[in-house]
Amino acid sequence: MAGSALRRLMAEYKQLTLNPPEGIIAGPIDEENFFEWEALITGPEGTCFDGGVFTARLTFPNDYPLSPPKMQFISDMFHPNIYADGRVCISILHAPGDDPMGYESSAERWSPVQSVEKVLLSVVSMLAEPNDESGANVDAAKMVGSAGSDDFGDMKWYSSLPQYIYCADCGDKAFGPQLTDHSLHSTLDQLVERQHFVIIDGLFVKSDVITAERELALVEAIDGIPWVDSQSGRRKQDFGPQINFKKQKVKLNSFNGLPQFDRQLIQEIANQLTDSSVLKDFLAVEVCHLEYNPRNGSSIDLHFDDFWIWGQRLVTVNLLSPTVLTFVLPKQTRDQIEANHRICVQLPQRSLIVVSGDCRYKYQHSIRPQDIQSRRIAITYRELSDQFVPNGPFYENAGKQIMSRALIDLVF
Repeated sequence: MAGSALRRLMAEYKQLTLNPPEGIIAGPIDEENFFEWEALITGPEGTCFDGGVFTARLTFPNDYPLSPPKMQFISDMFHPNIYADGRVCISILHAPGDDPMGYESSAERWSPVQSVEKVLLSVVSMLAEPNDESGANVDAAKMVGSAGSDDFGDMKWYSSLPQYIYCADCGDKAFGPQLTDHSLHSTLDQLVERQHFVIIDGLFVKSDVITAERELALVEAIDGIPWVDSQSGRRKQDFGPQINFKKQKVKLNSFNGLPQFDRQLIQEIANQLTDSSVLKDFLAVEVCHLEYNPRNGSSIDLHFDDFWIWGQRLVTVNLLSPTVLTFVLPKQTRDQIEANHRICVQLPQRSLIVVSGDCRYKYQHSIRPQDIQSRRIAITYRELSDQFVPNGPFYENAGKQIMSRALIDLVF
């Protein structure tokens, strides 16, 4: 069976080489193994993928073409019909025969008369015309279903914006993916000429701020408190004043302090950083525990944290698994060619990130579903803005009470 599959794949490869479809290049990764292919797909014109070139892998079974190949994008993709890990969900790749759920006709599914070329062309069409009824990526499907494909096009930054990786050792720079090794960052003159890095203000990342044993104790304490379902597949626990951000109103009725273990943790971390001003005079007045789980498609969309009540620094301790925090300029700025980029900040397990400056006030931030690989808990601390501290207009009516209650220990 494998022999006939090999002959078929060799014939298809020859045909694709002699007469390749426009915008598609495909072939074996290694000609010693015709059952593993790589494809380069140019994003369809007039879509959110226009201008990008996206890499995918195809894996063929030994009984090909009786059974379909599997296809998985290597490039980051945000699309209703592509899973967070890149797997493609499309009818032509589903096993031949009737759909047990009755959703697809047998004619839409795989059959031996199909080919690699037809699969790739179908995927190009899928990129241009997403099926929002697919549950492969729930967040992307909701966006298309509720707001239409034009709004989905506004997510172009997820897949096609130039990507820069933040270097915690440099502290104020993010580099192209080919330059993630810090030892290469000394040749800045050459890098400037090649535009291989961007300067970024307001990021501080420190690894291993707590031990593995302390992490387990924190998680046990957090899980001992009831979770509340939140948006985008997350669960949360909030401790702080109740705020109506739209009406700019604060209620303190249910604010009786912060968890003792959270207050101890931020103080211990601040004591580690006495050589830096990054947490100098930081008073946490709100703590939020957020749980992310890949089984729920957990993520958080691009957003600014509120500026009215929350202050200059956002402080987060990352527990249980690594993730990536993505920073993107708002749309009106993002459309400018010179500002067209995204900055990815890798957060190791048990790390600390402090967001301030430009990253706080100029860049929006998000965590994408594909960057949650296993359960993650974030402990985020917020301080008050200048309007709520002494000499601020809201200090006497609200700020003073908030600061006082934030010093109370809640014991569970």
